[in-house]
Amino acid sequence: MAIGLGAVSAPGPLQLITASPGTTMMTTLPWLIIPAFIVPLLAAIHLAIYYRLIGRGSGVVRRQRQ
Repeated sequence: MAIGLGAVSAPGPLQLITASPGTTMMTTLPWLIIPAFIVPLLAAIHLAIYYRLIGRGSGVVRRQRQ
């Protein structure tokens, strides 16, 4: 959703939304740091957490019947 919205509101041939404020401000520093570095970093952190959670298993201990 965010990528599609950015594509149709950015200046260029795909621009469909011309409402202000525009997205040109996001292409300058320091605003460029947010989508370029922080978002992928947070996505990688989430993946690492999910990987560790899956590695632990379900955490449910089942008793076997005798």
